[in-house]
Amino acid sequence: MIEDDTSAATGAETDAAGESTTIDSQATNDAIVDKTPQDEPAPEVELGPAITPTVGRRVHFWPNEEHAAALGVFDAQQPCDAGIVYVWGDRRVNILVTGPSGTQNTLQGVRLLQGDEQPDEGESYAAWMPYQISQASK
Repeated sequence: MIEDDTSAATGAETDAAGESTTIDSQATNDAIVDKTPQDEPAPEVELGPAITPTVGRRVHFWPNEEHAAALGVFDAQQPCDAGIVYVWGDRRVNILVTGPSGTQNTLQGVRLLQGDEQPDEGESYAAWMPYQISQASK
């Protein structure tokens, strides 16, 4: 059988026997919510010392292939220089990046690794310099 638009809008459907049935979407949503573990705390992960990013601080930028091409990176073993121009939070910043030949580019919402965090595969990311990490751990 073909349903009309009004039955779809009200949650009414026709089953194989031609009987009209009504779906209670609120009850379905409540059942899904009830099965979600809400009382279990998130596991704690030790990430090492977090450094609070601020505008003007310098970080290393490790580009993915796309960003490396745009910046003219020819040696993937060295990071690019970057300055923080806006802080979204401890792990997300906007940066002004300078490539090895002086090409500059601004990037928004770049992930800033903290502590022992590892980047995702193919992800461009910013990271604190080793000296900054050693000073923060004192």
